Amino acid sequence: MIYDFKASGNYFNLDFDIQLERDQQVYCFIGENGVGKTKLLQTLANFSLYKHSMFDYYQTREDVKYSYVYNSGIFDQIKHLTINIPDKIYFNDKYTEYDYVPRATLMPLSDIDNRSMYFGNRQTINKPVIFISAKNRGYITGVDDSGVMNLPTSSKQNFVNTFLHTYNSINDKPISNDSVTNWLLQRVMINRTIQGTEKLYSEALFVLKCLKKMAPELAWLKQDEAGNICDNFSYEDGKLLISGIPIEGLSTGYASILRIVQEIVAGLSAWSNDVDLAAADGIVFIDEIDLHLHPIWQYKIIDLLKEFFPKVTFYITTHSPLVLFNLKNGEGYKLVKDEKNLVTAQKIEQNNMQFIGDIIKQFFEVDGVSIRKTNKADMLQARKNLLDLIQENQDE
Repeated sequence: MIYDFKASGNYFNLDFDIQLERDQQVYCFIGENGVGKTKLLQTLANFSLYKHSMFDYYQTREDVKYSYVYNSGIFDQIKHLTINIPDKIYFNDKYTEYDYVPRATLMPLSDIDNRSMYFGNRQTINKPVIFISAKNRGYITGVDDSGVMNLPTSSKQNFVNTFLHTYNSINDKPISNDSVTNWLLQRVMINRTIQGTEKLYSEALFVLKCLKKMAPELAWLKQDEAGNICDNFSYEDGKLLISGIPIEGLSTGYASILRIVQEIVAGLSAWSNDVDLAAADGIVFIDEIDLHLHPIWQYKIIDLLKEFFPKVTFYITTHSPLVLFNLKNGEGYKLVKDEKNLVTAQKIEQNNMQFIGDIIKQFFEVDGVSIRKTNKADMLQARKNLLDLIQENQDE
């Protein structure tokens, strides 16, 4: 996992010196607009691809899971892509400098496997890498005009499509708004008597169970005649309906949380054939996780992700103090940029966030908020910290 990261020589003229506590499940970053929150996630995600074990052509270690990227021809479909790599990087106790490449490097994926010859036994990322962009997250399109459902692709092509979606999300390239609709349509409307479709349907059910926990006011699930839990989708007049609502008619809040969960599940399932999604590990980057979410959902989202994806590590940005409330010490950080454009991370002490619980309870009617006992000085400091965070976001 990435816990100590220094980088210079980016095309966007920001340097990073990010030191995080080890072995946390969530790393959440807050800070002013322009401080580099999104650029930090993009840099970490691109670097995770650069360091990924799937690009080790000379693979000899037993723990490498993704050698099939070369063996199955997948690499031939993605090797033309380029990623931005800083020219100087310090990563988890190992320093790398690319003296033979120009500053702000655009590196083709076809060149990455050769780097192992220069650096020997590299540290590698050996988990799925998923990036969820903030762009257009609150919008989902309906079924295309043809009304034709595309059949699920092969596992090989599914991996390629998922990799391209992550790559495009990291690098601010266009992504499709109908990918969620097609993904769900393929899984909930498929004939489940066909061999091999059980896994596809279980992926959709996993998404819906997560959404039911997050937003139970919408009937995502129902019971069939036999009493089994099943989806509450229907397909009428060329439209995919959830609880009678066209999927493109969902509010931006529902659309946003649906896209977050669906992209995580789709990514994890494409990288591996694990049936138990709750046991799947990975690295997930989510930019502006609070975007379009009601304050109650902002408060609940971190706990939900931890519950449904207990082995996934999340790197998240937010503008919302409410997102920070349920974090443990070592999970929340404020990004600060100095006059030389060096961005550092200051740990947020969670005992100073306790006062937010009173606000949530009073104004948003959330039951079960755990408020630990604290003294008056701590409460006053917590009030000041909260007001400072709110003021910063109002000034942006």
